[in-house]
Amino acid sequence: MNRDEVVWNMTLSRTIPKANLTISAEGFDILGQLSNRRFTVNEQGRTETYTNVTPRYFMLKLTYRFNKFPKNKKNNGMPFISMPPVFIP
Repeated sequence: MNRDEVVWNMTLSRTIPKANLTISAEGFDILGQLSNRRFTVNEQGRTETYTNVTPRYFMLKLTYRFNKFPKNKKNNGMPFISMPPVFIP
């Protein structure tokens, strides 16, 4: 009845420093093991619970980092803008 679920997530990213770009590929629940049903058995009976679960998905993301500061000054808190993710079913 009660079983453990193995959920694998992954993120791969590549930064292109000259263009201030970062390209990322992300995946959630690669194995497709996530279930929306839970069964519990106790002394009072059996309970079956349904929940909303985000299904397996993959996403491509492009992040462009603006460089507003001169190159001779270093700033760790440099602002960046991220493009909205593209979902691939």
